[in-house]
Amino acid sequence: MKQTFDFLQSNKTCYLSELLPYDPKVKFGVRLLSGLKEYLLLLYAAEMTINFIQQGEINNFDPLVGENACQIRAVKIAEILNNIKLSKKIYTDILRAKEKIKYIIDQKIFQKDKKKSLNDFIISDNLDIATDEDIIYMIRSLLLSKIKLLMPPKIETPLYDNLITKPKLLQDIYPVSIVYAEKFIKQLRVDLSESSVSYIKNLSITLPFSELCIKMLSESYTIRYLGLECIPYYYTTQVLVQHLRNLRIPIILLAEQRAIDKNYQTIRKTMLYFEATAEGYKKTDYIPSHSDKPTIIVCGTSNAKLSELSNQEMWVQELQDYSIIDLILAHAASHRQYPDESKETILFNVQDQSYQYYKTKADLWGCSTKNPSRFFITHIYCEKTQSFIKNMTIQSEPVTRLSTTSKLVDEAFA
Repeated sequence: MKQTFDFLQSNKTCYLSELLPYDPKVKFGVRLLSGLKEYLLLLYAAEMTINFIQQGEINNFDPLVGENACQIRAVKIAEILNNIKLSKKIYTDILRAKEKIKYIIDQKIFQKDKKKSLNDFIISDNLDIATDEDIIYMIRSLLLSKIKLLMPPKIETPLYDNLITKPKLLQDIYPVSIVYAEKFIKQLRVDLSESSVSYIKNLSITLPFSELCIKMLSESYTIRYLGLECIPYYYTTQVLVQHLRNLRIPIILLAEQRAIDKNYQTIRKTMLYFEATAEGYKKTDYIPSHSDKPTIIVCGTSNAKLSELSNQEMWVQELQDYSIIDLILAHAASHRQYPDESKETILFNVQDQSYQYYKTKADLWGCSTKNPSRFFITHIYCEKTQSFIKNMTIQSEPVTRLSTTSKLVDEAFA
């Protein structure tokens, strides 16, 4: 596909080699070949990142980090796409460096000087790629998306997707050792968690939020979980929904009805499209198929016994009984605030009427693990509107018709 580049980069300059989980100076002698391959993996990933951004295939940037913060990545990526500034030079630099490294490996040039390090090759041949923080964020997100696998649901947690990481899948991009892949993935997770938390903290200060919200996102309420930086789920979400509205980024609610007495089998699917306006989010009857905007996809389930599930019309109405933002905040308040359950006590003495209000309403509205009957959020990610429509094969159809129904419904309502 022909690449088009409309803008130049503008934010802080970063370099691709900074993604390596070690100083490239240490890779020399017998370690140089592995270092060249590991850098080549980054070049391939950078090329894929640019291609996917240009082609609008944003579902390739849905990383599994492990600290329950997919909503941060969704909004951050949406904002990046709204402001992405690429130059043709970065793409040509990546291709040139990739071919040069491949030549060095294929021709065994690296064997000629045992004292020459990976860093020496990068500098002498001008093989580092000057880019910016946004592209680095996207490359990390791509790499952590490529190594995740969806497994069958766990019996003890049927409401949640069972996602795992498989380091070996990095070899689909370029063959590196499993030992390196595991080390690299661990570092990527730490880096992406830190940059995600930094993003939220900066937003909380620059946007008009209460002193309490800013306090709850401060160092006092920041923890480490398996090396990952984590902040309270509810206050993170509070910042994000306000920022989404400011950016005028639309939301698609993607819902499934599941029968809990039929092993949580999906019975119906539907979706609702919400445009961001000055007054808040408003549901519209059509998804604008012409739009190339990034969109936030909020996935969730409505769970009940098969005989108790509402019919199509009633279900769609139930999903609109409360605003989409209220449903998101209610789920966020009832959600575990940290991935480490033992840290939940940190918030026990927090006096916040908003947090307590939504935590209570989550059970009443059906947005919590205790009562997941209306809309229990399972995942949030970013997608380009056009790509989403193409992937769902629903071009130009009314949203209320975008539904499928299982044959099990006949058993319950015959």
